[in-house]
Amino acid sequence: MQTKKGKLILREILFLLIAVALAGAFAMFQTIGKEFAGESSSFIFSSTNYDYNVLIYVLGMALFLGGLLVTYHFLLKKYMPALKEESGIRVVFGVLAFLFSVVMLAVLAFALFAMVGMAGNLKPDWMMFFTVIGWPILTFTFMIGMMIRAK
Repeated sequence: MQTKKGKLILREILFLLIAVALAGAFAMFQTIGKEFAGESSSFIFSSTNYDYNVLIYVLGMALFLGGLLVTYHFLLKKYMPALKEESGIRVVFGVLAFLFSVVMLAVLAFALFAMVGMAGNLKPDWMMFFTVIGWPILTFTFMIGMMIRAK
């Protein structure tokens, strides 16, 4: 049964790496078609404001969530019953999900920085925050939910 647990952990790592890559790619995809919304300046800094293209934003979110579900179905679903055995494997599973969610947060922040630049802002702010902060939280919650469901 140890090989089943090892395969589960390796597949979880692969799943989470794919999830991070999907999140970075689709966060950058969401910035396609951004529209110039004006300049703003303060005493020290000036910035360029952009508005999200709502259709592209929603499409990017749907593709990310769909990719997450399809990847889970093909990589992890079959191996999840190994979580019923003992609590140690569940702790490792949860810790890995948390660590990769933090990595996803950093990747998303860098991806949006790469697409908008140092002096750019994406508006509305809640859309950007939902992508940068919400997707890692959603991924972590999804993993913990699947772990509870398997138990």
